Amino acid sequence: MWKPSSIFVFVSLVALLAGCGGTSKGAGGQARTRDRTRDVRPAPHSVSAQRGVSWWVPSRPIAGVQQRTVGEGADAAVVLWRSGRRPPRDAVIFLHGYEPEPPSVGAYRGWIRHLTAQGDSVVYPVYQTVNTRPEGYLANAVAGIHAGLSAVRANPASVVAIGHTTGGALVFDYAAVAQAEGLPAPRAVIAVYPGRHPTAGFEVTPVELSRIPAGTRLMAIAGPGDPIPRGDQEARALLEGATQVPAALRSFTSAPYVRSPGPFPMSVVPRRSFWAPTDRLIVQARAGAR
Repeated sequence: MWKPSSIFVFVSLVALLAGCGGTSKGAGGQARTRDRTRDVRPAPHSVSAQRGVSWWVPSRPIAGVQQRTVGEGADAAVVLWRSGRRPPRDAVIFLHGYEPEPPSVGAYRGWIRHLTAQGDSVVYPVYQTVNTRPEGYLANAVAGIHAGLSAVRANPASVVAIGHTTGGALVFDYAAVAQAEGLPAPRAVIAVYPGRHPTAGFEVTPVELSRIPAGTRLMAIAGPGDPIPRGDQEARALLEGATQVPAALRSFTSAPYVRSPGPFPMSVVPRRSFWAPTDRLIVQARAGAR
């Protein structure tokens, strides 16, 4: 068992090797300092490092799914697709919640297996390391999305985006900045228990959601038990901010929060509450683009 001091040293070395302290262009084209300040959360219990990526818990294989990391550090993404096949050009961007968790964690593994079995490539941006402040999340996510979509040669007309908690707010932000960043705007955006306040004193800086293109289908899911304070209000605020999008293309769905092992375990509740409406929305969005 590693001592906390050993873990801290290891995390610091990983961050140094990943190129911390460098600058790059953030969302909107502004220069940003990458991962210069350290998060106030305690050192992770376990860190998995690959291509400069440090996860909160180790990354593991997912049965029936191939995965590959592209890009570097917080600008990287994991690309996942059904084993035994080439990565499909239909792509789903999947943004995790607060804390740098790999796609194999129990909260996401089942849904990602479902999406890949449906015939999608999943682009899972890292966007956050143990050193990243919330103001850097969107710029990191944009870089990871670029790397992931390029790796699978994604069909621009097929791209949809799903996000959970902090990632739920970020997928709306991505939809607003994608065209300015030279990336495909998602045909559909699904935010599950979204929120801009991952922890006390932090806020994911909002962007102007009125820039989301008029033809984007938007869905926000929140409900009883949501650990995000005023979760319903935060979800509805995302929808209300997308003023270019007609009301008929914006929907709010109420679903009770499922706690064990996360909101997306392999059981009937998430299949009914999250997977089924998302599958329908993806089909509708892609049908309208073809």
